[in-house]
Amino acid sequence: MLIISHSSTVTISAWAKGGGRRVIFGFPCEANTKWCEALKQAAAEAGFGNIELLEEPKGALLSDLGSGLFNLSDVMQGYLVVDFGGGTCDFAFFRNGEILHAWGDMHLGGRLFDDLFYQWFREQNPNEAEKIEREGNDFYVMTLECREFKEWFSETVGSDPDFANGKKKLGAMTNGHITGLSKEEFLRRAKKYTPSEAFRNILERLGQRLPDKLSTGKPVDLIAWFQESLQSGLNEKGLSSRSVKVISLAGGSSRWFFVKEHCCQILGNKEYLFQSPRPYAAISEGLAKYPATIRKFDETRRRIIEEKPKFLRNGIIPHVMSELEAWKDKIVDDYIIDDIFDGAVKPVLEEFRNKGGTLGSLQAKIQNAIGSRESFLKDKIEKSGSQTMKNIADTASLATKKWLCQFDLKIEDIGVSTVEGRLDPIKIPISLNNFMTAMGVIIATIASNGIGFRLWWNRNGIDPRRSRRPNNRSDSRSPCNRSDHYLWQKNGSELD
Repeated sequence: MLIISHSSTVTISAWAKGGGRRVIFGFPCEANTKWCEALKQAAAEAGFGNIELLEEPKGALLSDLGSGLFNLSDVMQGYLVVDFGGGTCDFAFFRNGEILHAWGDMHLGGRLFDDLFYQWFREQNPNEAEKIEREGNDFYVMTLECREFKEWFSETVGSDPDFANGKKKLGAMTNGHITGLSKEEFLRRAKKYTPSEAFRNILERLGQRLPDKLSTGKPVDLIAWFQESLQSGLNEKGLSSRSVKVISLAGGSSRWFFVKEHCCQILGNKEYLFQSPRPYAAISEGLAKYPATIRKFDETRRRIIEEKPKFLRNGIIPHVMSELEAWKDKIVDDYIIDDIFDGAVKPVLEEFRNKGGTLGSLQAKIQNAIGSRESFLKDKIEKSGSQTMKNIADTASLATKKWLCQFDLKIEDIGVSTVEGRLDPIKIPISLNNFMTAMGVIIATIASNGIGFRLWWNRNGIDPRRSRRPNNRSDSRSPCNRSDHYLWQKNGSELD
């Protein structure tokens, strides 16, 4: 069941849950704690019980995710909701499915433009306006007929910027017309707006008062007000045009031509500037999807958590171990044996066998020989390690995307970030990061903490390359047979 309160910006979505009822109220992000507590109290007094609150921009996100008009990866990198409704103008910036920044104005809304058209009508039809106010119909005319007229005008000017000298009857309850309708005349009036007496009276009847910005008696530029609200929030939050990948326009007032113009002017001509076919209902429709979406994601998350160990065991770890094994073999075969042993240690050993000497002098010469190759070896290990990690990340990413397809998850791009990945209601991408982070630490440790490789030398002068892959590990030629060789460490200690 979906209920929309026309007297406020609150959207209510209620549905059965067990034997009772679960109720969610949407609220503007910039609403403070006092406002939210007042909303909860009003809802309780109205019979809704203990309600839950959900930020309204999340309704826009849920509504847009089903459109298929933009890449999910773009939404996860930077998604800006511009919710310009009847009473408020809200901005919310999402990253990774969560609201990172929110700002706006609780007083800038479409009802100010309703009053603008009411004043336009009153100026041209003073007798008719006095009659409306005398009969107490000003609230109806301003909040319904002027709103409908405003919506018609915004759509007309949006589709035909050259529209001029228009004339149209205000509504069914009124006999007067508004004439001289054009984009230029609208902008002239919007840039020097002051609230009418009728608008002030309506606010008083609703128990509200004019905001300070409109109480000075000085004209206010409504267009600049919107522009400043957007720009100042972006500046304060440190957001640039590069931060925002997708812009979603929601709320009935977002259909004004200047909203799209200023968004493009400030943030650039975005490829993904999206507006729902029903922007006035996008928030409520998205919030209405929230219960079913939560249930679906909870079930998907349960299945992913349940099947994750098997996937990691069979789909990720074998690939990781294969890459690490290949990397280890490359280090041992190409770097330690070919570069270090053949290039540095072997000549020292041959000289010792031919000329003799003390073990202490041999150790010192081996240390010097290895030390001369240490920076070279570290560089080789770091470069090959980086490529190994890239191979692991690419393999894990591809395998993860393929695995997630089994859960009907649409993943355009996925970062390898944590093995303990979780699927939140709004966080769809799953990653594998803790594992990769741990591997990065291991590699960084190897690369930065020195070499410390153990080297062996066979007393009988057997070339270690011939024993690199012994068929029989008990073979006396194998370096695994410690009784037939000395083991030397870089720190100079002797192991026998």
